[in-house]
Amino acid sequence: MPIILAVDDDIDDLQLLEEAIKSISRDLFFVQANNGKDALSMLDELVPDFIFLDINMPIMNGLDCLRLIRKISTFKRTPIIMVSTSISPDDKLLASEFNAAYIQKPNNFRDLASRVADILKIYSGI
Repeated sequence: MPIILAVDDDIDDLQLLEEAIKSISRDLFFVQANNGKDALSMLDELVPDFIFLDINMPIMNGLDCLRLIRKISTFKRTPIIMVSTSISPDDKLLASEFNAAYIQKPNNFRDLASRVADILKIYSGI
């Protein structure tokens, strides 16, 4: 069963992402963290197949977390999807420099589910 780690400080956004993922496939295990520091701690024992990572979070933001995750050999090729409300070209560029996809948080559930489905298909055929 594929494991998806979602990292976001907004509980509502985490819940919507989980619902979107489960609407695509019930055969996915969803794990969540509320900041980059907690996510990195989880990676000591958890090897997710996908990581959805918000950019703007307290304690450790998503871009700093992304940099640190990519330094761990186990996660050099793990699909990481940066998710943010930001439309900054710099955020998109930084994500791509660390081999991460980037999606802007959509305004409605249907768009979110569609974008998540597209990402999961690209990386795994789910």
